[in-house]
Amino acid sequence: MGRLKSHEKKDGVIVLFLIMLILRMITGGFPHQHPRNPLDEENVFVQIEGDVKYPGVYGFRGKVYLKTLLKKAGGLQPSPQIFVTEMASRLYSGEQIVARYDQGTYYFSRHDMASFYKITMGIPVSLNEESEAGLTAIPGIGPQLAENIVYVRNQKGGFESLDELLAIKGVGWRLYQKIKSFLQIRVKKPDHGD
Repeated sequence: MGRLKSHEKKDGVIVLFLIMLILRMITGGFPHQHPRNPLDEENVFVQIEGDVKYPGVYGFRGKVYLKTLLKKAGGLQPSPQIFVTEMASRLYSGEQIVARYDQGTYYFSRHDMASFYKITMGIPVSLNEESEAGLTAIPGIGPQLAENIVYVRNQKGGFESLDELLAIKGVGWRLYQKIKSFLQIRVKKPDHGD
């Protein structure tokens, strides 16, 4: 009987510890890590999909170009006889490259990486460009709030600063503080690489 009580005490301590840990995380007892700056040249995350051997998201340090991304993804499939760089400009964090093979030619297109991937890797999403579904990937933004944000964005023709979110129904100061590090007002990327 003494052993049973010993196990009950251990289980109780573990449950109490887990409850305290969860409460501490919810109330902000731990330091919050803000997403990395998308212009940070040291950490670049690019997704590649389509006709490559290993599609996925790849991380790099420093400047990244298509040739480097393709090498890391195991190359094009089927393997080309001659490699022609169709897209020589620099790649940036949060981009998705899609490689397509059609009648002997490879085509490359640029897109934004899904917001889920961006948020997971600490890359802010564009407040003026992200879809309703993409906005719901941000902790604290549900479907209704995402719909409100997109509605106001469309009415205004876009946001000029993040603090304009405070005027949207459902966004208070506390929520704004929680979500602002996941968002950015998109800065135009240069069209030509360096």
